[in-house]
Amino acid sequence: MKNLFREVKVKTWYLVYKQELPLDKGCACILWENPDAEKYLQLFHRVGDPWGWTGRLLIEPEALNKLLLDEQVEIWHFFQKDELCAYFEIDFRQKGEAEIVHLGLLPEFTGKGLGQKLIASAVAMAGRKGDKVWLHTCEHDHPSALKAYLKAGFSIEKEELETAFYPIDFLNRKAQ
Repeated sequence: MKNLFREVKVKTWYLVYKQELPLDKGCACILWENPDAEKYLQLFHRVGDPWGWTGRLLIEPEALNKLLLDEQVEIWHFFQKDELCAYFEIDFRQKGEAEIVHLGLLPEFTGKGLGQKLIASAVAMAGRKGDKVWLHTCEHDHPSALKAYLKAGFSIEKEELETAFYPIDFLNRKAQ
């Protein structure tokens, strides 16, 4: 599987949310209890493939199943008008912190004004226990991601040049 990926340098921003928790934005979030790994990966691919997401693709199936069933990891479906538009994943395993690990719209819902509602919903769910809410984004994410997070109330805590594995076909598309 590693031969499908290449390790590259990528600029990454770590952001922290220091504002009051947002109010309900008129969208429904439903906790996905006991997610099936295969269905989870289907959604992960639909949302993340355009941006080269690999975080869950590089994990062995047994480890992914264990992660998805961990009580300290939550996967939420985000709906508008009874239609699944997006999902987000929150990791509470680090004491006192809530990391929004993955957050993204399905491709057919990008550009429809749902980004700020999605971010607000994820922040509200992540912050409901009083933990520090944070996330990271990188130069390969949606071109408006960093700007959207800043607009939603996040602030940059640090910026780093890191190495990460990306799908070779994604890197080839970006190079064109």
